[in-house]
Amino acid sequence: MAATIGLNSRLALSGTATVFSTSDIIADVMNASVSLDCDEVDVTPITSSGHRAFIPGPRSATISFELAYDRADTDHAALTTGWSSGSTNYFTLQMPGDTVVTNAWVMRAFVSNLGPGIDPSDKHSASVSLRLTEAPTIP
Repeated sequence: MAATIGLNSRLALSGTATVFSTSDIIADVMNASVSLDCDEVDVTPITSSGHRAFIPGPRSATISFELAYDRADTDHAALTTGWSSGSTNYFTLQMPGDTVVTNAWVMRAFVSNLGPGIDPSDKHSASVSLRLTEAPTIP
């Protein structure tokens, strides 16, 4: 596998899982990360010889990203509205080098954290976290 840089990645917000267009792209996203987690359930029997035994438990996922925040931007305003209403939306993450939208990750999530940052010597930014409400579609 060839190494790639993160340029030309896209994060989009849309109303449905199958619709993705350039108008859905969240503007000015500077970085993004996806965290896929699986809890571990300890099933060590009392007869164990000193080694613990585990099975996979519930899974969860979070998308975190930072953007150059502009509250006049439609998608940025939708993130703020989503946080205040607690509504869920579909988010699509297109990885670098993917030119086909069907290769994108599709996730249903709600805004769990929205942190606008104000720095007099830097851009107006916001850190955003999305908590997935169901398993993501990963191609």
